[in-house]
Amino acid sequence: MTAKASGSRKLKRKSLPKFDHAIYSKISSINLIIYSVHYLLEHGIEVRMEDVVFGCFLLFPHKFGLKNIHAGPIQPWSAGV
Repeated sequence: MTAKASGSRKLKRKSLPKFDHAIYSKISSINLIIYSVHYLLEHGIEVRMEDVVFGCFLLFPHKFGLKNIHAGPIQPWSAGV
């Protein structure tokens, strides 16, 4: 299921809001995911599964990040897959 926003843009790390880890760590993962989808839609970014996953990682790295890996989700075209 893909919700296509008008003028689909890409998620940009520099333009994302910054949230305090101490605050968002107390919020349930599902509510953070819902916020991420809302953020994507409001900013005209196409809502695909990989965009939601990457958005959650960028917005809430301490909650959705992989332990000891700080580079973000691996993209198949950059990993030689």
